[in-house]
Amino acid sequence: MSQKNYLYHNCPIAQAMGILGGQWTLLIARDLMNGINKFDNIQRSLQISRNLLTQRLQQMEQNGLAKKVVPEGLKRAVYKPTQKCFDLVNTLLALSEWSEKWMPDPNGPRISVKNPKSGKVLKLGLFPADKIEKHSHKDINIEYGPDLNL
Repeated sequence: MSQKNYLYHNCPIAQAMGILGGQWTLLIARDLMNGINKFDNIQRSLQISRNLLTQRLQQMEQNGLAKKVVPEGLKRAVYKPTQKCFDLVNTLLALSEWSEKWMPDPNGPRISVKNPKSGKVLKLGLFPADKIEKHSHKDINIEYGPDLNL
């Protein structure tokens, strides 16, 4: 289904898929949030063609997920995740938890999310709106297993 077709559905999941469902979009967002922000480094991380990466980064810019910036004194641009991109952290963590449950790695969890102050493992959950404890992406520590290439 094309991006346009998703956006015609009056369904928040379909509309999100119209923006996020493109091949590689969520993995590029993951890399940007993890500080992999130079074109060549993103390409190396994901092992995708330059043309496809260029297209996806342009779409992410158009959709407000990334911003292309040329730092002062440098010739090459870097890509910065926007707040809209950082707001995907719970979505990415939910996908990770689902994958760890249904397709676990025999060597153990590939991603662990912890509270940086207490060191306690964090999991996603549903809570009444008045009981939600707000956390930003800066309030969590994501640790990657040894076999995850980032």
